[in-house]
Amino acid sequence: MPTNISYATDDLVDYMVLSILPNIPELTADGILNSNFALAALDKKGARDIDDGGLEIWGDITKQENTNAQWQGKSEEMKATAQDPAERLRYPYRVFTASVVTNDLEKAQASGKFMIKDLVKRLTNQAITTIGNAFNSGLWVAAPSGNQPNSIPSLIPATTAGAQTGTHPGGITRVGHPELQTDVYTTAIADIGSEAGISQMVRLRARSAIGKDMVDIILLDEANWAGLAAYLTTLMRYAPGQSTIGMDIEYIQMGKCFIGFESTRVFTGANTITAGRMYGINSKHMKIKVLKEGNGIWEKTFERVGRSLNKALYYKWFGNLCDYLPRAHFCASSVATT
Repeated sequence: MPTNISYATDDLVDYMVLSILPNIPELTADGILNSNFALAALDKKGARDIDDGGLEIWGDITKQENTNAQWQGKSEEMKATAQDPAERLRYPYRVFTASVVTNDLEKAQASGKFMIKDLVKRLTNQAITTIGNAFNSGLWVAAPSGNQPNSIPSLIPATTAGAQTGTHPGGITRVGHPELQTDVYTTAIADIGSEAGISQMVRLRARSAIGKDMVDIILLDEANWAGLAAYLTTLMRYAPGQSTIGMDIEYIQMGKCFIGFESTRVFTGANTITAGRMYGINSKHMKIKVLKEGNGIWEKTFERVGRSLNKALYYKWFGNLCDYLPRAHFCASSVATT
């Protein structure tokens, strides 16, 4: 006998959940326990790709030039040297699930016309905000487990670039591969809210530039972000009312770069940025890759859960955070403000 039996919904509460529950996009920045500027900024910058199938996520590493390219005379023949297409970083898909669970006893207790509406709204709101917070927290796990997606600290380590060892999350060792070693700045930045601090920020963007691409998302802890905002306010260059259209989260703009914050005040063990660090992300080379058939999908019907009174509506997401050009990003590991 199967313990989970799928069936057509004929329950009032189940119908209400299905009608109230919105279609959630692949990711959401509406977590309830941390601020998560990172996810909102990556989403705004379009750093999301959808794969139409695939056993794993592949990312090419361009670390050498094409030897067929050459300067030549007008009558010389083109070279036909065989090409090495470069090594690949390979990332496994991670599976994220959630559910809305209804219970027959709770339904009976809240069977009044308005009580049942409140119950359904609470269940759906809890599911949506929990999903958002899980993604928010997942981006800041210091050392992700085998089932968790890659995080910003795992892709942009705080170890000095020349000393970075071990295997990159994409599967190739960092030793002997400078193209896989993130730019790290360990010298103390005494005051990010100053001309000298901003100068270092601009310098780090320039140091990690790839072609015309530069870091376009900078993340600070809330104390350093406040110090920067206060300094710019004295110059009448920053107004607290600024917000990115469609992001509903404050930012400071420097050229084409969004400067935002992650709050260190989080609850129930949620992960967040390490105080005193500054991360620079090039959204063209850090992507959230998602499988098309697992792109934040809610099931259409409820299922009975074992022998309990519970019934569940499940949510599925298959994807990972991927970095195809680590040296396009930076980490400053000792940042302060006065």
